[in-house]
Amino acid sequence: MTLKTCVLSIAALAFAAPALAAPIGPGGTLFLPAGEAEPFAGSTVVAAQTLPFATAFYSGTLTSVVLAGDTTNPLGGLTFVYIMRNDATSANSLARLTVNGYAGWGTDASWSTLFPGIDPLFIDRQANGDSLGFSFSNALGHSLITPGASSAVLIIQTNAPWYTNTIANVIDGAVTQVDTYAPAIPTPGAAVLAATGLVVASRRRRN
Repeated sequence: MTLKTCVLSIAALAFAAPALAAPIGPGGTLFLPAGEAEPFAGSTVVAAQTLPFATAFYSGTLTSVVLAGDTTNPLGGLTFVYIMRNDATSANSLARLTVNGYAGWGTDASWSTLFPGIDPLFIDRQANGDSLGFSFSNALGHSLITPGASSAVLIIQTNAPWYTNTIANVIDGAVTQVDTYAPAIPTPGAAVLAATGLVVASRRRRN
């Protein structure tokens, strides 16, 4: 899925049916997490990128999207979306994606049923709360992300008012890193934008 296609699809689903992502605290695991409709109602894309990653055994892309004003986010902050794609030329399948930078933030996690893609067997969070991981496996009717395939749309709803750059790890046994987004405290210059987005979201919830 290209960045343009991803962003346009998310924008088109701005009034989709509400979703109920499951809370996941530090040290928690969501085993066989249920797939849900996109939790993007009323949201606005505030950041998006698709970046490549590669090792000697695989290559692909990670699409990252940050959404503000998601009225189905029970935590009231930004929603983070990730899509991991394995190139058709890769020798290996992909087994896991982890994203750093969530320490101290509330999180709900889920994946979308509305786009094609391979859903995770489980979602877990590091004991210190910093890293959230989506794991894929050839077990219980699930699958690794084989060459030419993509993950499902992976979703983390938060109480964060802003975002920053961070590192994601793509794993098949070997590990490579790629830039992505995670929660943050806004800088003074971004604080006005963050406050505006959260006020709009709050008003939408009351209406």
